Order: sequence, then structure tokens, then C-alpha cells
Amino acid sequence: GLEYIKLGQNALMGNIPTALGQLSFLKHLDLSDQKSHGGGIGGTLLDFVNQTQLTEIFLQHNDISGPIPATMLESYSGSELVTLDLRFNMLSGAIPSELSHINHLNLFLASNMITEIPDALCNTNWNEGNTGTHGCDGILCDRGTFNAYGRAVGSLDCMKCDDFFMTAALGSTTCGSSLEHTALISLYQTTGGPNWKSDSNWLKSEDHCTWEGITCHASGEFEGLVQRIELEDNNLVGAAMLALIWRFQGLEYLNLQ
Repeated sequence: GLEYIKLGQNALMGNIPTALGQLSFLKHLDLSDQKSHGGGIGGTLLDFVNQTQLTEIFLQHNDISGPIPATMLESYSGSELVTLDLRFNMLSGAIPSELSHINHLNLFLASNMITEIPDALCNTNWNEGNTGTHGCDGILCDRGTFNAYGRAVGSLDCMKCDDFFMTAALGSTTCGSSLEHTALISLYQTTGGPNWKSDSNWLKSEDHCTWEGITCHASGEFEGLVQRIELEDNNLVGAAMLALIWRFQGLEYLNLQ
């Protein structure tokens, strides 16, 4: 039977095919980063309840919405490390406590709309031991805090952010409007980002303040928000939607020519 699917960065669109949930021999599934190439897989998350050997699921940077199913990977009973990467989607609600049956899990959920982590999950040793060290922060930074990973990693704690635009969700990767991050991704997609002369760090780093041509305010009223967008002479093709620009509350300079 089919064991390995790797189709990341292919501009795939539409909902996740339910037939994937019937591939009982599947071990590796990668449908990640469709948005960075102009696509975006949507719909609700499959629970992969029929898979007993699936240990690697990469679905980050897509448009998957709704809750994480309580039956997620319910049939998995192995001792191997399981990696479930769902960063930068639109998942909402609580992380299901039923996932606690997986002893060794890397659960990456930054930049979604997750609102609750059951206490039982914070006592695990997930995410390379970071939940053991940092508790719930090792899964997702709490409300009003952030770091580039959206979770505490090693010696990098979640940092306090007093920004007015912080959302009620857990796992923020920036101190500032989450709309800015999605607006920059849309700018990249609608102006031929993969074909720019230079796109250093774009969509590769979680912190958009490190993306080439982007400068963020270091202090003051707009700390953490985008200050300058300088992408001139960079082979941008297409029309950037004006509505995107209004999402940048602290923008002082823009050059896309």
C-alpha cells in the first residue's frame, strides 16, 4: 500500500481529500506550504483515525479551518516520535485532550486560532521536551505573549506583548497585528513572490520582521508592527491589492516599483 506522499509547495487548492484517511499504510504525508505558491488547501482537518503507522503529517501554511478532531490519530499506539505540523492555518477551539495517548509528539500549532490547551497536555514531555520545561508555553505561547516560534523553545521564553492588536488566540509569532503577517503572505502570492529577484527569508522564517525588504518598529507606539516595505526593482508582477496596505497600522514607507 501507499506509504509516502510528498506534495509540498505545489500550489494545490481545494479541500483535503477524504480518501487520504483511508490509506491505512500511510506513514508520511506532506501537503505543506501551498499558500506560498499561490494555492492553499482548505476544509476541515481529517482525523486519520484509520492510520496506525502515520507518524509524520506536514500541513503547515494552508487554509485548514475548524477544530482539531478529538479522534485525531486515535488508532496510533506506537512508540515512535509523531510530528504533526499545522502552523499557519485557521484551526480554532481547544487542542483535544485525547492526544495525550501519544507519548512522543511534536505538535506545532503557531499562528492558528487555538484558544485552549487542556492542563493534561501541559504535563507531557512533547515538543522535544519543551512542555516538560515550559509547561503549556512549550505547546503555544499564552495570550498577550509571543516569540518567533509561537511557543517556548529551549532557553527562548514567550515574551510579553502589550500591543493593542494582540488577538485572543494562543501561539502568536509576532508582537503586533496578526493581519500584517497574512497581508504580507498575500502580497508575496499576488505579485509572483517565488519569481522575485530576491526573497530572502520570505515564508521561511516565522518572524516577518526578518523578511527581506521589511523593517519593523523597534519601539514606540507601533513597536513590532511593520514600518517600511522596500521591494523596489525586485520583479514584482501583478497588482498588489490596496486593501492589503491599509492593514499596516504603523507603515511609514512603501515602495513596490
